[in-house]
Order: sequence, then structure tokens, then C-alpha cells
Amino acid sequence: TSTTRLTVSYGTAFKAPTFNQLYFPGFGNAALRPELARSLDVGVIHHDASAKWSLHVYQTSMSNLIGFDAMFNPVNINKARINGLEGQLNTQLAGWGINGTLTLQDPRQNSGVNQGKLLNRRATEAMRIEAARDFGVYRLATALYAEGRRFDDLANSRTKRLGGYGLLDVRAEYRIAADWLLQGRIDNLLDKQYETAQFFNQARRGLYFTLNYQPVSKAQ
Repeated sequence: TSTTRLTVSYGTAFKAPTFNQLYFPGFGNAALRPELARSLDVGVIHHDASAKWSLHVYQTSMSNLIGFDAMFNPVNINKARINGLEGQLNTQLAGWGINGTLTLQDPRQNSGVNQGKLLNRRATEAMRIEAARDFGVYRLATALYAEGRRFDDLANSRTKRLGGYGLLDVRAEYRIAADWLLQGRIDNLLDKQYETAQFFNQARRGLYFTLNYQPVSKAQ
């Protein structure tokens, strides 16, 4: 219809192993083969005066996926696949622009001794919600991002399980002039300590200031 579209897409992908994955001393695996992938996506997209939303179902099948064994050495996973569902919503609420994304996926190994187990370092759930509003020359924005649990190893060992986490970011902007924008932001406002790979802590609370100059084009 004039407000709703159905979409179908299919694609292939190729990814070569990195130099470090191949040859780094004590870590590299020169026998690694390139990853190959095939993806199919079916979706519906709706857009009217009040909101825009979309819903997609997808499947990605992979061969020779590069993962890591129990000793953190790179290895090829013969067969793997990811089934997923992703929804997006953009709308206005009480003067605030709201953008939200929810992803549910099931990433599994389809071969080998760990067949049927989750791919390592991949969360099964992810969510992001952003809200922003203009107040004249000022703009306030906040974002909440969350991911579910994951395993650090292909065997899904209990000792290698990494918990889910949520992050809250805030941002304020001041339009000094047409060409100048001053921005301040705090990432990980609640100072959450978390890992996406075991023993590698992610950034804690951070404060940033940015001065941006971008000339405004003038009509001829």
C-alpha cells in the first residue's frame, strides 16, 4: 500500500582471516580458511504520519566461520547459522523523538563436537532505545542499550558464561551559531562494569566534549 511495503532480500558474503589470526606468534593458525555466508531476510515496513516501524525475520548460514577454541586459538567452525527477529520503531511522544530497536537471535553451531550449542561471544538478545528533544538552540538526548548473556567458549562452559548488561548514555548540545555546535556527553553514566569477552573489561564511565564546525550551505 502507500504506507506499507513487504521486502525480501538475499545476499552472500566472504571474509578472509586477518593477518594476526593467521600468523601471530603463539596464536595464529595458518590453516584458517575464509568465511562464507548466505543470508535471507523477509520484512514488512510501515510508515505513516505518526510513526515508522519495521519487522524483519532473517537467517544467515555460514561455513568456515572463524571462532576460538578452549585455548583462545582461532579455528574454523564448519557449519553455523543465525536465525533472528528484529523490530524497529520511530515515533514522537510528548515532544520527544523516540527510536527503538529490539533484536532476538539464535546463533548456533551446526557441526562438530559442539553441534547445537551457541556461538561464542554472541548475545541472544539486544535492545536500544533513544530519546531526543530540541529546546530552541539546545538539544537533550539519552540512550539505553542492553544485551543478554553470552558464552566466551564454543563448548558453552558454565565458567565461561558472561552475564548481560545495560548501559545508559546522555548527551546535551548547544547550537552556538549556524555553523557551530558544542556537545557534551557521558557514556556509561551508571559506570557499569561488564565484559563482551572474558578478562577484557569494557570502558567505564566517560565524559566527552566536542566542538563541531560545519559550514551551512547557502542557496545560490
